[in-house]
Amino acid sequence: MPPLTVGAISSATTYYVSSYNTATGCESAFDDKIPVTASIVSLPPTAPAPIVSTNTCGPKTLSYGGTPPTGTVWYWQVAGVTGEDTSPTAAAATYTASANGATTSYYIGTLNTSTGCWSVGTSVTPSVNNPPATLAQPTNLTITNISAFNATAGWVSVSGATGYNLSLSSINGTVGLPSVTSNSSIIPALQASTSYTLTISATGDNCAYGSPATISFTTLPCSTVTPPTGLSVTSVNGTTATVNWAAVTGIPSYNLSYTGPDGTTVQIPGVSGTSYPLTGLSTSTTYSLTIASNTGSCVSGNSSPITFTTNACQLTAISSGSNPATTSFVVFWNSVGSGVTYTVTLTDPYTHAQTTYTTPGTSVSIPG
Repeated sequence: MPPLTVGAISSATTYYVSSYNTATGCESAFDDKIPVTASIVSLPPTAPAPIVSTNTCGPKTLSYGGTPPTGTVWYWQVAGVTGEDTSPTAAAATYTASANGATTSYYIGTLNTSTGCWSVGTSVTPSVNNPPATLAQPTNLTITNISAFNATAGWVSVSGATGYNLSLSSINGTVGLPSVTSNSSIIPALQASTSYTLTISATGDNCAYGSPATISFTTLPCSTVTPPTGLSVTSVNGTTATVNWAAVTGIPSYNLSYTGPDGTTVQIPGVSGTSYPLTGLSTSTTYSLTIASNTGSCVSGNSSPITFTTNACQLTAISSGSNPATTSFVVFWNSVGSGVTYTVTLTDPYTHAQTTYTTPGTSVSIPG
C-alpha cells in the first residue's frame, strides 16, 4: 500500500485503515480494518537567523546567532542540496558562503538527536561579490632592517591599487597584518630566530584584487637586542624619583630594576614609554639602577648601572621665644616627597619623657 498523508490527527488515538472498492462501492468489514495508533513527535525549535559578515568583497562568513538547545545540533544546509547534511563542515560554528551574487540561500537546520526529527530551516541569502583578479602582482619584494623582533617590508607599487593586504606565516601558523596604502610596512612583534613568509596582494576599487606575492626571511637571535642608553634619574627627593632613558626603535617595553644597600632588588617589568616614577623609596639611601629592552619574546642584557641617593629628612629652622622651656616654638623641616607623614619626638632633658607629634606637613607647633 502506498503511503497516506492524514492531517489533524491526535496523539495516542487509534485510527483504522479500510479498503474501498470504487467500482462496486463495497468497503471491507470492520474486522478486516487495520488499526493504527498515532504517535506525534514535536519538531525541534527553529534556529535564529544566521549572522552574515559585513565585508564588501569576497566570500561572506555565516555564524550562529545563539546556542543550540540541549539535545539538539545545528547544521548548515545549502539550498538545492538533496537530503540533510551532517558532515563536519555542516556542523562547524561558521560557514563560508562563496557562491557569487545573491542567488544562493543558506539554512540552519535543527536536528533533535533523540527523535531524529529536523526543524524547518532558518535561511539567509547573502550578497557575495567575487570579482576576478584584475590587478598585477606586487614585484621586487624586499625585507630590510631585520632584527630579533621586527622587520621592514617593501615592494614596487601596483598600478590601480588603493591598498595592500598582508599576512605572515611561520611554524606558529598564519596571521593577518594590518592593511596598508603605501608600498612598505613595518612588521612588528616577531619572534627571535624564526623563519617567516610574508604574503602581499594588491586591492583596488570595486573589490578589485591581484595575485599574491611572497618573500621569506629569518629574524635575528635574542643576543642582538640591546638595552636603551641615556639612563638617568631626575626629581629625586626623600621617597620618590623619576627614571628616564632614550627609546630603542621598535622596542615595545622595558624592564627596570633597582637595588638598595641591603641587597634587595625590585623588578619592574613591561614599562612603556621613556620614563617611570619610582615610589616608596627610603630617605637618605643610595640605590643602583639598571634597565633592559623587552621585545615580548626577548629581554636584552642590563644596561650599565647608575646610582642615585634620596634626600635626607633634615630640620631647617626652629622659631622660638626668648625661653624655649616656657614659650611655644615651631619646628620646620624639608619635604622628602608627597604623601609622606612626619613624626616629631620631643624629649624632656630632665625626666626623659617623650612627646610625639605627627603631621603630613613640614612644620609642627610645640606648645610651651
